[in-house]
Amino acid sequence: MKNNLHIPSAQKHLLYLVVALLFTAQPIAAKTQQLPPWDTFVSQFIETYFKTHPDFAANAGRHEFDGKLPDWSIAGLTKEKQWLDLQHDLVSQYPESSLKETERFERQYLLAVIDENMFWLHSAQAPFKNPMYYAHSLDPNVYISRPYAPIEQRLKAFIDYAGNIPKATEQIRTNLKLPLPHTYIDVGKKVFGGFAKFYEVDVKANFANVKDEQLQKQFNTVVPIAAKAMRELADWMESQRKTATDDYAMGTPRFQEMLKATEGIDLSLSALEKAGRDDLERNLAALREACSHYAPEPSVQDCVKKAEAKKPPEGAVAAAQRQLITLKAFITEKKLVTIPGSEEAMVAESPPYNRWNSAYIDIPGPYEQGLPSTYYVAPPDPSWSPKEQAAYIPSKGSCGRTPKSVRSELSLLSFSEGDCIGCWDYFLLVRSMCRTASSNVNELPASDA
Repeated sequence: MKNNLHIPSAQKHLLYLVVALLFTAQPIAAKTQQLPPWDTFVSQFIETYFKTHPDFAANAGRHEFDGKLPDWSIAGLTKEKQWLDLQHDLVSQYPESSLKETERFERQYLLAVIDENMFWLHSAQAPFKNPMYYAHSLDPNVYISRPYAPIEQRLKAFIDYAGNIPKATEQIRTNLKLPLPHTYIDVGKKVFGGFAKFYEVDVKANFANVKDEQLQKQFNTVVPIAAKAMRELADWMESQRKTATDDYAMGTPRFQEMLKATEGIDLSLSALEKAGRDDLERNLAALREACSHYAPEPSVQDCVKKAEAKKPPEGAVAAAQRQLITLKAFITEKKLVTIPGSEEAMVAESPPYNRWNSAYIDIPGPYEQGLPSTYYVAPPDPSWSPKEQAAYIPSKGSCGRTPKSVRSELSLLSFSEGDCIGCWDYFLLVRSMCRTASSNVNELPASDA
């Protein structure tokens, strides 16, 4: 998910000594620090997280961070780990008895956010093993497709972004440890190579009508360099294929650690498998029942094939747009939720670097109001055979019932004015952040989360 927001100046959120010492990489004992009030601490955490992940901040609407990328050097990643370790210790020092009910929930959620970040950064070693660790941060679509500012301002932001790409690709190449799994090479090559094409074709076309000659000159200077850096990274990924492995599995202990750190699931694999298989059987029973009415063919497989054969004649993108209109009408007619604003969900073809993902939604962040959300649908790969391309396009029925298409409308509502659930889901679920985004957040009961 990519987002945009506008938050008050960082000068309002002065960093305490603990943060200052952290970012000078000086060792510090968390237990010696005097803790600030909880709301102040949370505000400081958000501000520091934004500074560490400026791409995230820009997607959240903090446009003073536009064009910047994280520091993926070994020193930068080490500093982030130290900071997360320290923040975990500090959060743990706030006794639950001293916090209000909403603050206790925020404390629990903040610890979960830290645990998830620490898992991917430290335990899973994602910056050193998986090229997809970098893909979301490198995505410049916020500057291209989201009209948060005049196009000249967004072009300048993209120019700044493109100027940072050569350094970023060099850090990525330095970090990734060889050999890599075949699958990681496949996806990494598609993503990085897709970025190069996107810069040269889609971005250039998007900003072609900007009249500022100086900006156009800067664009024409930095974009070929950025595209070359991305293409070289994609080529480097391909060059590793001769030593590639199939060693991508986490293994049981780390998989269980991932479930606990990122989803809060603390179950044995046998219990998890049983729950999954029980759910599968419930769904298969429901499918058999539906098929008995829709197409009582010799087998459920034949029934499914009959349904899948009905493709939308207008194509997946146009069909998704039509279905979103139908979904919004359904939500309104059935009064499932209130629609407080006029924001719309649109549909577009996925950019080249994200076509490994069949469909996803890009929603403006909690500090952004009045902007559309975009539901992206990946077209079939032109290198596939006609039969494969036809099989890839979802049927009319599966398009209309896909959870992503439903979420695209409901997710848009969650970011609407006066509704803080969206910004919580997007970042930390912390009330102090939402106060900035919504004037009536204090009216939201903690149980509504």
